[in-house]
Amino acid sequence: MPNSANSFERESWPTLTVNSRLARWRLLEYNEAQIKSGLKAWPTPNIMPLTAWLKQVWVQSWPEQYILTPLQSENLWAQIARQTLWKKKLDLLHLREAAKKAQEAYTLIQQYRLPVDRESFSRTEEGILFLGWAQTYKNWLITHKALDPASVFDNVRTSMSKGRIPLPKGIVFAGFEEVTPQFQEWLDFLKSKDVHFEFDPEIPAKQTSALPVQGRNIEVRKYNNNTEEAIQCSRWVRAHFQPGIKIGIVVPDMQAYRSILRRELTAELTPDSVFPWVEKNQPFNFSLGTPLSEEPMINIALLLLSTQTNKVPLRVFTSVVKSPFFSSGQDNSASAHELEVNLLKNNIATVYLSMVEKYFDPGNSKQIFVLIQKWKDFIKEGEKKRIPGLWGEEITDLLKAIGWPKSQSSLTEKEFQVYESWKECLDKLASLDVVLGELTLRQTVETLTAITQEHAFQEKTNESPIQAVGLLESSGMDFDHLWVMGCHSDALPALPSPNPFLPVETRKQYNLPHSTAQRELEFAHNSVRRLIAAAPNIIFSHPATNKNTELKISPLLLPYNDLDQEPQENTHISKSHRLKDQVCLKKPLQVFKESVTLPTTKQEKTVYTVKGPGGGYGLFKNQAECPFRSFAHHRLHTQPVEFPEFDFDHRQRGILAHQTLDNFWKETRSSKNLLNLAAQNSLQEKIESAVLKAFHQQDFGQLKQPRFLELEKQRIVALILQWLHLEMERTGFEVVDREKATYINISGVRMALRIDRVDQTQDGKIFLIDYKTGDIQTNDWFSDRIKEPQLPLYALGQSPSAILFGQVKKNHLQLKGAIDPAINNTGLTPIKFKKITELTDCSDWDELLNYWKRKLTALADQFISGQTEVDPVDGKTTCKNCGQQTLCRIQNFETVDPDEEEE
Repeated sequence: MPNSANSFERESWPTLTVNSRLARWRLLEYNEAQIKSGLKAWPTPNIMPLTAWLKQVWVQSWPEQYILTPLQSENLWAQIARQTLWKKKLDLLHLREAAKKAQEAYTLIQQYRLPVDRESFSRTEEGILFLGWAQTYKNWLITHKALDPASVFDNVRTSMSKGRIPLPKGIVFAGFEEVTPQFQEWLDFLKSKDVHFEFDPEIPAKQTSALPVQGRNIEVRKYNNNTEEAIQCSRWVRAHFQPGIKIGIVVPDMQAYRSILRRELTAELTPDSVFPWVEKNQPFNFSLGTPLSEEPMINIALLLLSTQTNKVPLRVFTSVVKSPFFSSGQDNSASAHELEVNLLKNNIATVYLSMVEKYFDPGNSKQIFVLIQKWKDFIKEGEKKRIPGLWGEEITDLLKAIGWPKSQSSLTEKEFQVYESWKECLDKLASLDVVLGELTLRQTVETLTAITQEHAFQEKTNESPIQAVGLLESSGMDFDHLWVMGCHSDALPALPSPNPFLPVETRKQYNLPHSTAQRELEFAHNSVRRLIAAAPNIIFSHPATNKNTELKISPLLLPYNDLDQEPQENTHISKSHRLKDQVCLKKPLQVFKESVTLPTTKQEKTVYTVKGPGGGYGLFKNQAECPFRSFAHHRLHTQPVEFPEFDFDHRQRGILAHQTLDNFWKETRSSKNLLNLAAQNSLQEKIESAVLKAFHQQDFGQLKQPRFLELEKQRIVALILQWLHLEMERTGFEVVDREKATYINISGVRMALRIDRVDQTQDGKIFLIDYKTGDIQTNDWFSDRIKEPQLPLYALGQSPSAILFGQVKKNHLQLKGAIDPAINNTGLTPIKFKKITELTDCSDWDELLNYWKRKLTALADQFISGQTEVDPVDGKTTCKNCGQQTLCRIQNFETVDPDEEEE
């Protein structure tokens, strides 16, 4: 290497960095140095990534060949792979990932001057595929006069030797830890032309000995988990943050820490930014952004674009229509919500765009109407083929027509940056015209989605002296204080990830990156040495566990870990500055107890007495389950609306079975007629007739599908046939009523009830039957709070001799319930009255009826008195599907154990 030039000459040299992050960091350092020297203005230094500089000098030479972007190269490899795999009738689970690996292999061959030995490559199917792909790739480059990104080094060197590109006087290379053979050839060429160059810092020698720690304050810490680790690191940053101090946070596995660390740094450094009306630029920078596709504004646009049929899943449709990023969700939010409720009430699982207009008023919902019309028109265009650039224009026109992304004047600063990134992705899509040719709409959207997934979005802020970077990005950076997080044995050193398209012996012989465990160990060791040299004060930390997995300290840190430490406590870190931790008062907090009653008004009482609260027996069931649920459901009317299933859900199946039995008994009427049908072998025919009638009486969308209709018919016929054989075992009875409407008044609450079926035995006894196609719990009839009050309520108005659940469920067919013990020979096996007596202290049937009356009256009294207490009868099951947790704030009470509820 030539001797270094003097400092004046050196300042005129370009500084070429290993990555963009270091270029920005070096520019920040340079600017701060000029400010400290008292300057108010200075020329911008020539600092840029090496790859950008090579491309710049190549383009300035007016070459005949153009350089492919990495995206163009990757998609070209994917295109070649797709064609080859189709011809050979082979399949790869992740074609795009295979293309990336092939692109990586081609790059490594050039960077490390690897021999392409056909014999070695032909030993594996991947190697054979790669040879064919590589030749096709080279031919394409020649035909289109293009250059692979990895070949720019060689072409720049050739052009410099021919005088087409002027030689620089000198170059400073920053942040390089390794020089590939390809790079070295260029350096040798520069040296032969008397071009001065320096490495800052010097490339470390390949050695594994420990770095002397003189002059370094090194700590190794262990925390319970990565959340605690991030919290303590953020407090440490706050404690050391002051003007002129450079602080670094290096994370080997940044993806695992990014969201947690960003959250805690924000909470500590700008605690008031928790308020939505406060917009602040954060005083820190992250090296890795999140995929653009994860930004809500982009995600909803991709969701709409990726739905390219007239049939749209309900969740997708409502997400699009209600989105605030479309005009329909901005200007017609009330109509969008009303449309969603209408679809849910009609149990629509799949929305047909051509038929959805009947569920809303287009005259009052102009933006929703426009959205649906433009969506349908766009879907029709999907049958055509166009180059990606033209599809990009179509996509832009569609989104603009439906008001995406809001008015640009109403976008926040971050949303505007997201929008600009989206336009960059559309430009990238257009750059694939020459590579991919004409595509279908589906292929285009898939490609655009992949581009947004790989396009890292990072909110643009001024470069900050607080940097959170990955292990590679930290190369060449110096700090005053440095914290290296996540230093457990699974992350440092990283697991090898060898390229499958390169022969094993080649990977080992040339010691390629990520090829072997030894290679990763060497890289990790040199990285630790570099980090120790990067700052006088360094903390290495690692979590003790990750979920349920125990983690060990990285073996590379053992020389610096004097003690087998237990997880650190918070005492060695300054106090928290998070806003929620600042809520403290000089006086002790007073305990405030909310009232557990909200008395019903006179108007409410009148409604309950005359019309009733609605919902049938549901009021008593909810009151028994939890008083607050009953209050929210029947007085606040906040019942949740569930999304329907794509197949029949349990409710629909129950309705069809119920309707079939009702149709059957409407004509059959008695056990005698039932037995006659069985004797005449016409029972199944009668059931089939009842099933078809039930189908016509319902309006489920699935019933319009002939094949589905036939399968559901077979299922219900088989189920009802088994059920009726069970009914034949009973003693004689007559079905005297079906769907019997009745009213009862309990403590001023008028209840409208509908009894599925009323049977009368030969001796005149009345049996009440309610069909259930799910599980049944008769024990709930005898608890202090009657959680299944339906049949006990029926009993109050009818004075029956038995109440029975008819469980019409495959493999669980039974008539189960309570019968007056004075009745014999029913052909049924009721609950033993001895057990009922143990649970209720009732010795006979009349006492049991009075027991139910007392318990149900107590529930009615609680409701009328306005009890609103959050008191679930069984937290593990009551709260699971309640839907009122946000309103009742059950998490703030000790009624439910969160751990038990999750189980």
